[in-house]
Amino acid sequence: MHLKIRTKLILSFFTPIIPLVAIVIIVSVYILNNLYNEVQSLNTITREGMKVADLRLSLDRGLMPVNDYIITGARKYADDFKGISKEIEERFKEVEDVARTSEEMEILKDVKNSWQNINKISIKIYAIPDPVGNKDAARLMEEMDYKWGYPAIERLKRWREIDLEEYKSVLEKHNMAWMRLWTIIIIVSLSFPILCLLYILYYSRQFLKSIDVLKNGAKTIADGNLNEHIDLHTGDEIEELSVLFNSMADNLKVSYTSLEDRVRERTRELKEASEAILRAKNEYEATFDGISDPLFVHDRDFKIVRANRAYAMAAGMDIKELAGKVYYEVFPKMKSPFKMCLKARELQEEEEEEEEFSYPVTNRIFKIRFYPIKDVNGGYLYSIHILEDITEAKRAADMLQRAYRRLSILYNIDRSLSQSLGLDDILKDGLSMTLKTLEIEGGAITLIDDDGKTMTIRTHIGLSEEFVNTVRHINIDEGISGRAVTEKKPVILNVSEYPTERLAPFIKKEGFQTLVSTPLISAGRVFGALTLATHKIKAFPPEETELLTSIGIQLGSAVQNASLYQSLKISEERYRGLIETSADAIVSVNDSREIIQWNDSASRIFGYTKDEIMGKPIDTIVPEEYQNRHIEGFKRYIKTGEGKIIGKTAELKGLRKDGFIVHVELSLSVLRAGESYIFTGIIRDLTERKRAEQESIQQQKLATMGHLVSGIAHEIKNPLSIISGYIQMLNKDEQDTEKKKIYKTVLQQVDRSVKIIDNLLGFARRREYEIKDISINNLIESTIRLVEYEMKLENIIFVRDFEKDLPLVKGDADQLAQVFLNLINNARDSMNEKQKRIKSGELKAEGWKGKIGITTKKTDNKIEIVFADTGLGILEDKVANMFKPFFTTKAEGKGTGLGLSIAKDIIEKHGGKIELENKVGEGVKFIIRLPISSPS
Repeated sequence: MHLKIRTKLILSFFTPIIPLVAIVIIVSVYILNNLYNEVQSLNTITREGMKVADLRLSLDRGLMPVNDYIITGARKYADDFKGISKEIEERFKEVEDVARTSEEMEILKDVKNSWQNINKISIKIYAIPDPVGNKDAARLMEEMDYKWGYPAIERLKRWREIDLEEYKSVLEKHNMAWMRLWTIIIIVSLSFPILCLLYILYYSRQFLKSIDVLKNGAKTIADGNLNEHIDLHTGDEIEELSVLFNSMADNLKVSYTSLEDRVRERTRELKEASEAILRAKNEYEATFDGISDPLFVHDRDFKIVRANRAYAMAAGMDIKELAGKVYYEVFPKMKSPFKMCLKARELQEEEEEEEEFSYPVTNRIFKIRFYPIKDVNGGYLYSIHILEDITEAKRAADMLQRAYRRLSILYNIDRSLSQSLGLDDILKDGLSMTLKTLEIEGGAITLIDDDGKTMTIRTHIGLSEEFVNTVRHINIDEGISGRAVTEKKPVILNVSEYPTERLAPFIKKEGFQTLVSTPLISAGRVFGALTLATHKIKAFPPEETELLTSIGIQLGSAVQNASLYQSLKISEERYRGLIETSADAIVSVNDSREIIQWNDSASRIFGYTKDEIMGKPIDTIVPEEYQNRHIEGFKRYIKTGEGKIIGKTAELKGLRKDGFIVHVELSLSVLRAGESYIFTGIIRDLTERKRAEQESIQQQKLATMGHLVSGIAHEIKNPLSIISGYIQMLNKDEQDTEKKKIYKTVLQQVDRSVKIIDNLLGFARRREYEIKDISINNLIESTIRLVEYEMKLENIIFVRDFEKDLPLVKGDADQLAQVFLNLINNARDSMNEKQKRIKSGELKAEGWKGKIGITTKKTDNKIEIVFADTGLGILEDKVANMFKPFFTTKAEGKGTGLGLSIAKDIIEKHGGKIELENKVGEGVKFIIRLPISSPS
């Protein structure tokens, strides 16, 4: 780098001073290296200044599209702003690379923050559809310019000042380096001939001339003269540096020119804004004086700052005279400010308030509206008061208040009626509110009895018990209440005019002077009378008479509603009793398919309590396979009003809580209430009936099979007996071993056929049981001993878990032993088959041993017996058929399919149950429960 400058310097020293070349080179390299570093720094500062200047120029350009958009409203300036935004982001990246000092980084951070705020404000401005003349847009633009734009540009100016200061510092170092060089040159020159000195001075002068030009030009530019042009043609790096300085000056000049234009533009805009403010002020003054209501403004000391003509006329003073006066001294007899003014001065309130006062001079009432004015910091400055004459409105409000007091009783009675159907409470409240509203001392409500001939006091206030007991029951044509009931209109009497002589003394004894009574009427029917009594002679104006009539109608409605409610309550209780005591389930559902009624029989059939099921969808008790059809039918009826089972009886399946399916008979009806539907179903449990029908069918099948078996058994057994006899004779005389094996096989098959026939006969005939007390543990143990030895040889063991001291059961020991042996043999066959598969490699189970676990225990009043094996288990699709006659899972020729069917029949004949639990590949568990023998 800087090879041209270094070459010149070396030549200037090397040519005349050969003996001192080494010394000169060393000194020159050292000094020139410093010069190189200073020049490099100058280049860096110059480039940095250009990038900062570019950023300032871009920022200034970035504000122009937003301003143009506010002025013209053209959307294209939004796109211009986006393009400039990208340019500014690139400028930021360039400037980030040259930021070196903490202050420069802080300036860059501030400028970035300003640009982000300018972006946010520009988004808000571009979001305004019509910005031309828009106050919000102007306010946002002002905020963008003066709060963020210009401060950001000023901050960049500060960066430039930092660069110039650094530039000057580097330049000073540069000059100092030269001074040191000069010193060395002078010292060396004094030691050599004058010619060397002149030669050196010649080259030095030529070199320093360019430096001086460059320095002076840079100083001129730094002083702000951007028109300065540094003209150097040295052909070296000094010339390149001068070009950079000239370019920097040109860019700064363009930037400052644009800035001046913007300043002039902003000055023009400020002038226009000032003129607009002046116009607004004039309009405000005209509007202020034109307001018809009195209006004034006062300061913190309650002195009037400004008042309009209406206020001056109301105060009887000139507007100029009012200025500076304490406002409450203007009003006669007013000694202190309004409360709201005191609050506002103490910053207790922020919202506008109202206050009323009476102006004694004109006897008028004014409403004072109060509007506080605060500074930017929330401090109290002024208050605006507007006086509104509300004298007539106030008088009208007083009249309405009196009417409201009289009508409130009607509302309160109506509210009492809506809140409670307790007749006594309603009548008591109605009487109390009537007395309070009309300011009367006592009264009573009398209702007509069921016979229609007499009346009875139902409630009273302000009457002595002696008086009430005397007149509690009267004829329907007696007293003022009887007259009101008869005439069906209010009756007003003085005590001297009381119509029933026998009751008049009691009235007078109570000290009453005036009485009024109004009938209780609803739908043209009279239910009784409301009677009031006062100790004063009182005239009832028409509005009070109308009020009493309205009260009588409302209380009559209350009596009628209470009567209807009582009848409805009785009917509902009867209906509820029928539902709850019904043997059939009664379930109601709304049109959202939610259960809203559920009786005890429904709980019994489906297993859900009322609390569990209420509000749940009716699908809860519908089997999954029928739910889609059920929902579609429900929706179809809601939409079209057509249903397949509405009004009919159908047999369906239901889903219990425990997952079991129940057969039910459903009768469905629909009640429409407005736009809503209520579906009610009466459900009868058909499970027992279905089971009885199945058992009947099964018994018929078995009876038919019994007749068939009995008929053919004899025909089959006779030939088998003959075959067996002849085979035994042949086997006895035969010497050939092979033939003897054949005979033996034939005999085994004949015996097997006989056993099958015997099992069929036993299954069909159902012989009589020999019932006696049996020890289950002993019976099982004796059954195990029959097969235990053989099964040990087959790798099968028994695991006993017998509960000691089990109660006895009543039953046929042979039949139960047959059941137990059958279950053991079935387990044996399954485990042998599993062993074959293990040996063949189909199953892997090293050290496997077959186990038959037999458990006995007492549960409640039953004996529970469990047979559990570790065989192959039963395929799931065959489990449901295991107890059916002639169904078997064994290979052909190895089972008749009657074993489990006979076992189930035997257990059920003993009053017990047999169930199975299955795990495919792991084994089967049979559970038998037999009733315990009773002491008798």
